[in-house]
Amino acid sequence: MKSRAIAGWFARVSQRQIGQIVSVMAVVCVGLSACGDGTKTPSQIPIADITQSQLNDLLIPVDYGALVNRSLAGDRDALVQLIKLGDQTDGGGAYGFGALLKDIALDIGDEKFAVACKALSESERKLTFLMMEMGFEYGDRELRPEDIPRVLPLTVAALNPDGGT
Repeated sequence: MKSRAIAGWFARVSQRQIGQIVSVMAVVCVGLSACGDGTKTPSQIPIADITQSQLNDLLIPVDYGALVNRSLAGDRDALVQLIKLGDQTDGGGAYGFGALLKDIALDIGDEKFAVACKALSESERKLTFLMMEMGFEYGDRELRPEDIPRVLPLTVAALNPDGGT
């Protein structure tokens, strides 16, 4: 019974459609086989374990270690991609992600980080500012959230274009 149904389906579907279906299935299988692999490239900046765990659990795997390293090398597009991963973290992972963003901003400089932040949507800018505050609260404790406007004034302006902090 099932074999007749399948044979009937094949008779109604063109070779081109079958080829497209097979191609899509292959892409899905390759994508699923990569799930759980997490980052393949070690990050030049330490990433909190809980943040790594949350980023490793993404439905579509992202080599966030490579994004961190490319961001540190001045790749604005990689930095924008990395910043946008912030909405995939929560709780302790979000604090760790904020600390990662803080470290990158301090490493590459306020101007370059601010330029990347200007490419974000309004909701992404708000979330990034919140994460930056968490990042300044978490970690080395030399800098506090109230230090952000002094240390990263261009970034603050880019994340809060209406002047709010």
